[in-house]
Amino acid sequence: MFSNFAVHSASGMHYEVEIRDLTQRRFVCTCTDFRINGLGTCKHVEAVLMHVEHVGKSAYRQALRQGSGRVDIVPDRERDALQIERNKDLLAIKIRRQFDADGVLSHPDIENTLNKLRQSVPPEVRFSVEIASWLESRRLARERKKLRRDYELGVQSGLHPAQETLVPLFPYQREGMLYLAFNERALLADEMGLGKTIQAIAACSLLHRLADPCALFAERAASLLGKNLAACEERYPEEAPHTVLVAIVERDAAQWKPRIEQLHAELFSTQDPLSPVRLEVLDRATVETMQRLAEAGIVQITHRATRHLYPMDNARSPLGAEELARVQACRERAARKLKMARLLQAEKMDEEAREALLAAVLETGRALAIESRLPEPPNPVAALAPPLSHAWGNAHATLAAILSDSSVPIIQALVLLENC
Repeated sequence: MFSNFAVHSASGMHYEVEIRDLTQRRFVCTCTDFRINGLGTCKHVEAVLMHVEHVGKSAYRQALRQGSGRVDIVPDRERDALQIERNKDLLAIKIRRQFDADGVLSHPDIENTLNKLRQSVPPEVRFSVEIASWLESRRLARERKKLRRDYELGVQSGLHPAQETLVPLFPYQREGMLYLAFNERALLADEMGLGKTIQAIAACSLLHRLADPCALFAERAASLLGKNLAACEERYPEEAPHTVLVAIVERDAAQWKPRIEQLHAELFSTQDPLSPVRLEVLDRATVETMQRLAEAGIVQITHRATRHLYPMDNARSPLGAEELARVQACRERAARKLKMARLLQAEKMDEEAREALLAAVLETGRALAIESRLPEPPNPVAALAPPLSHAWGNAHATLAAILSDSSVPIIQALVLLENC
């Protein structure tokens, strides 16, 4: 009764429903409606409840009386931690010691702690399917916070305009614009006449300026396909101006292709003709076959780099000790070159300062490449080219301008590079 149920909709979507407590109605569903409606239920949960009650009335009534005998580890969103929901005493003492008296586990590196915990607990302990979405929401919250900080630094450095609209915003309106732009969902409830419309327009303008359409495509595709989407990547062919979005589905690529193509057309209706973004929809079996053929030497994969867009944990696994040492060495070399550039620029030796700055760009680019699991760039041009360009944040536009035009002053770049 207290299990996880696979639900298949008539439209071909697949969801997972988790039943934890019938009396207090604690359920989880992986569908979008459950995630956003705030009701704690959805049509898939109610369908599962009706089904299990119908096929096993006596077992259902017994489950209502006795409750669950399972140990459930679930996210505690209020305390930003993991929590044992019930039956804590069934866990081994060495595992219980990792939780406090209330059964709560909080840790700065919760992802690694969770992985270790999964390996140490017995199989009868259930880790809620809700944990994955909770971890993703934490990652997105950190990303939004960083994006806002980068934007503010960009305004201060002159990279972004101080105003997004022709009419300057009042301070409270600017705060409203930032609130709308850097929150996943937001409600602006100012009094009448305080400028809600212009705040919304400014937020839309700001989001358009900062948009990464490929990342947005992956996010929308994951919401549209659910567990049917295995992965989404942006691949960069050798010596070709275009990039390729590769959507990998679990099966039936032909079935999902029209929906994914419609999403691609919606997001890339106004493409840059010099660097278009193409789309390929493949199933997992085809991708695995191509990988085996490449390993056997029968085919050759020629794209120069891949940017993982979904799931993000493919690209965000912790760096090993050797990789961390390489990153540190690159950043130390970059810091020395940056210091040299500052000294040369103070002495009005602009050409030499620019060379030192570009050397710092190269070393920083190599550090970013290692952190992003991308090939290390051989020169500053490659360091600022896609897909590594996405790792530079707001500093990219200024650095790219300096690289392409020797007359652009470097003083702004010196400030931005320190924060990369």
